[in-house]
Amino acid sequence: MDRNLYEQANDCRWRALTSSFRELLAESELSESGRDHIPSILAYINGLYTVYTNLIVFDANGRIVAVSKPDEVS
Repeated sequence: MDRNLYEQANDCRWRALTSSFRELLAESELSESGRDHIPSILAYINGLYTVYTNLIVFDANGRIVAVSKPDEVS
């Protein structure tokens, strides 16, 4: 339980410190480099925290933009 609380506290921290998602998704069209950069951030975060199976970023229309573990997407 202590580890879960620790990870949840840090979860808030990386969201607050990672402006890349907001900046990249604010573009009218996500660039190729943006499409590569978002999953790399997600994979890094997912590697730090064991409570997550897969992290997903959606756009404003609810479409999946990126995932942290593409091998687990069906």
